[in-house]
Amino acid sequence: MAKSNLEPSARIALSPYQTAELHFLLQCHGIQPVPGSPAPRVPTGEDACERIANISAWQPWHWLSATAAVVIPLILVYRCCCHGVRRHKAKLDDGADELGAAI
Repeated sequence: MAKSNLEPSARIALSPYQTAELHFLLQCHGIQPVPGSPAPRVPTGEDACERIANISAWQPWHWLSATAAVVIPLILVYRCCCHGVRRHKAKLDDGADELGAAI
């Protein structure tokens, strides 16, 4: 049986793979297609393991989503805090002008 870089108990997501890559993944783990099937065949399991694309569990959209989930709340908190500080400072400045005019 061919050696793959996956542990037998490892859970893998199959959605990133194309149909041919799924056939190679099965052949890499020793499951051969039935004779006469249209599935692509490779001579050995090692060849099948080499043909499987290295697909990371974290696709680019995962990174983008994770970054957005962190950055967007930080921006919102920053805007709320700065807006509140500016408004408070403006009230203090207005109050100082009224005090100065009263004296």
